[in-house]
Amino acid sequence: MVVAKGKAKRADEAEARQAGRKVARLERRLGRLTAKEGRLSRRLSKAQERVRAVEERLRELRGSGPAGGPAATTTTSVPGYCLRERRRVTLSDAQPVTLRNGRTALAGTCPDCGARIVSMAAVRVAAT
Repeated sequence: MVVAKGKAKRADEAEARQAGRKVARLERRLGRLTAKEGRLSRRLSKAQERVRAVEERLRELRGSGPAGGPAATTTTSVPGYCLRERRRVTLSDAQPVTLRNGRTALAGTCPDCGARIVSMAAVRVAAT
C-alpha cells in the first residue's frame, strides 16, 4: 500500500511537470504570435498609408483635367487581346493611362468577360 502511494505521487509529479512544459510552450508560442501580429499590423498601416497617398494622387490627376494627366475621353473601337478568352476583342470603356515606366497605353474592359485589358499597341497606332 505504501508502494502504491509512492507510485501515485510520482505519477502526479510527472503529470504536473508535463503540464508545466505545455504551458511554457504555449506561452512562448503566444509571445511569438503577438510579436508577429504587431509586425503585420505595422505593415498593414504602412500599406494603408500608401493606398491613401495613391488615391489622393489619383484624385488630383483626375481633377486637374488634360494638363495634369491623360485625357479622360472614351475611345471607341480600340483593339486589344483578352488573356482570359485568348482572342482579339474591341475594348469597351477604353481610357488613356500612363504606366509606371512612363509609357502611355489604353486600358479598358473585355466586352464579353469583363477582364481588364491594357493595350499598348493601340496608343502607338493612334499616335502615328
